Amino acid sequence: MKRVIFTLYLLVAFMVVLFIFLGPAAHAQGRRYQDSLHVALNKAVTDTDRLNTMVQLAIAYSDRPDVKINLDSATFYLSQAQKLYKKQYGVSTQHYISIQSAKINCKRYPDRDLTSQFLTIINDCRATGDKLMEQDAWIELSYTPYTNQKPETFKLSCYQHALTLCHELNNPLQLNYRRLIADIYLHELKYDLAENELLQILNNPKANSTDIMQSSDLITAVYIAKGDYDKALSYALKTEKTMEMSGDSVYAAVYYGRLELIYNNLGKIPQSLHWAKKAMNNIIITKNLPAIFPFSNCVVNCLIQEKKPQEALNYILDIRTRYKPSSLEDERFVQKEFGDCYYALKKYNLAQKSYLAMIKLANEKSNIPIEQRASDYHTIGDFYINTKNYKEAKKYLLEALKDYKVYGWISYTKDVHLSLFKADSALGNYQPAIAHLQESNRLKDSMFTVAKNKQIEELNIKYHADEQAKDLKLARGGENLAKIQLEHSETTRNWVISGSGLLLIIAGLLYRQSRLRRKHNKLITHKNELLQHLLTEKEWLLKEVHHRVKNNLHTVICLLESQARYLENDALKAIENSQHRIYAMSLIHQKLYQSDDIKTIDMVEYIPELVNALEEGFDTSDRIKFNLKVDPVNLNISHAIPLGLIINEAVTNSIKYAFPNNRKGEIFISMRNDSGRIKLELADNGIGMPQIDRETEPESLGLRLMKGLSEDIDADISFEVDNGTRIILTFGYDALNEPENLLKVPQTTEIYV
Repeated sequence: MKRVIFTLYLLVAFMVVLFIFLGPAAHAQGRRYQDSLHVALNKAVTDTDRLNTMVQLAIAYSDRPDVKINLDSATFYLSQAQKLYKKQYGVSTQHYISIQSAKINCKRYPDRDLTSQFLTIINDCRATGDKLMEQDAWIELSYTPYTNQKPETFKLSCYQHALTLCHELNNPLQLNYRRLIADIYLHELKYDLAENELLQILNNPKANSTDIMQSSDLITAVYIAKGDYDKALSYALKTEKTMEMSGDSVYAAVYYGRLELIYNNLGKIPQSLHWAKKAMNNIIITKNLPAIFPFSNCVVNCLIQEKKPQEALNYILDIRTRYKPSSLEDERFVQKEFGDCYYALKKYNLAQKSYLAMIKLANEKSNIPIEQRASDYHTIGDFYINTKNYKEAKKYLLEALKDYKVYGWISYTKDVHLSLFKADSALGNYQPAIAHLQESNRLKDSMFTVAKNKQIEELNIKYHADEQAKDLKLARGGENLAKIQLEHSETTRNWVISGSGLLLIIAGLLYRQSRLRRKHNKLITHKNELLQHLLTEKEWLLKEVHHRVKNNLHTVICLLESQARYLENDALKAIENSQHRIYAMSLIHQKLYQSDDIKTIDMVEYIPELVNALEEGFDTSDRIKFNLKVDPVNLNISHAIPLGLIINEAVTNSIKYAFPNNRKGEIFISMRNDSGRIKLELADNGIGMPQIDRETEPESLGLRLMKGLSEDIDADISFEVDNGTRIILTFGYDALNEPENLLKVPQTTEIYV
């Protein structure tokens, strides 16, 4: 009777199960770690300590469950680290912070493609020669939620870029990236390419035990899929031996399951049962309950093949009683095992009932792996063959053959062809029957040769000999242990006496030097603290002023809102427009008192927040799409307030007049830094406003306000009407507040609202 496939599927399932069980403990540990970071931040003395702690806090919050408050906290600490970085740290730190920010955005907006944000970081890393951070950016890009909607070739490209950089940096992570590449090749059924990558890892002298163990297991899956069981057995035994030597038994059940599968397909049932029971014992000891039923199927299958069907039935009944099935997947395994047992006991009606229940559960589970579905169809197909219901058998066997061919399983494809030969022969379809028999024999010949069988036997003998030698070595080692320990203790005592005298002399010199240095540092620290205290008082005073101005402006907004209740028509519109203008100014003061930099406003943060407020105030309801492209530009309050009012007027006019009759459209806002000149562009694709004569004064209050405000900051303003309205404003920095280092090629932040 056909058995369930355990290769790649069980490896992935086992890792998911471990995550489920370790998740709550890790979550609690994460909270404790987060609390310790808050304590460390309060005690931090140097900017370096503060920067590192704030970045760690941002990562800790982003790793918590994806609720908005955690992501907001992560963003806050990362922005604080960004501001601290600008004072004195190198470009690599900036890239690291940018990568963490991009990761947080991926969690905040899982349905958006943020590839361009990572590519911007990658381009900047290349421009500055920061290969280490470029490598990290490629790997993080491959992990983004939206990337999962892209072809595997996209992830493959990310891994290959990271691998190339690892080679250049001589980074040991290159072995890990090769394994990720091999895993993609395996899922894409490109077995030769996967084999080539894994052999490069296994032949690398720098590979550690974890690299060898995981790569050996993965290449075992490759050879199982190719039907090359001599090589599969060799690497499976190597995986198990490496695991025993390293003591890393996290995936022990998966490794035992590989060996069980190989021996089962080789027809060596006692060995297969041995490894199946080892896998089950490991799962029960580690309390990995979701893996109970997939692996119990191995034990049941082996007992049936050893002509012990009643023992197999009792086994699965006991397992089902002790560990209740918790999912459709668990119940599907149980029904398959019942079917196998009842069939072996010749209770065909009960067997058929269980097999049909298995198929029904498989169809209800939409994301069942293709190899599992093929195995279920193969199982019920063979049942109908053996109960002489050939018509039903052929229906299920053809489905199994189609899936096996897609997945590339040579061994099981061979078995299905043989079963189809039996079905077609019984139905009188002799020509297709002969074709199926020929294909089954061809696949069988490609899998087994005399040389392969001999090599498999040699591997078995070698493995058992190694096990006996290991036991003998342990026994003999006990006799010499006491002698070795005595000699070692005498040598250690002599070294300790000699080293202690030397250490006392060195410690005295170091203590004297340390006292002088502490005295000098204490004096410098005291002076720095006095200066820092004065600076902090000044900054908090200015922040308090901005806070009070913002509160006063919000009071005015509330008063206008109260007055608006008694007004209508033009008077009401005038009040609403005034509210938006006052909000644009109050937002400036809010940003200033919330920021460590109390002199300038970051337009990358200000413009999106202002636009979001207008969008919510006018309730555009997905009718109008906002497209923002904003360079990192910092402006002082004398420029920021006029620009905020101009943006408010332009966006308000577009929302109210550009899209009549609930028409859909797009509003575009761009701010670019071109070698010290700032260009602000506001456009829509609406019906367009009437042409404006430059020589005459505009009739609209909003247009007059925009022209007057542009003159206040010495800006050139122009209006264009072509497939909508476009307003272009060009101005320079205030000479007293011009940034010291203007970016020659600014990195634009692009936002879709």
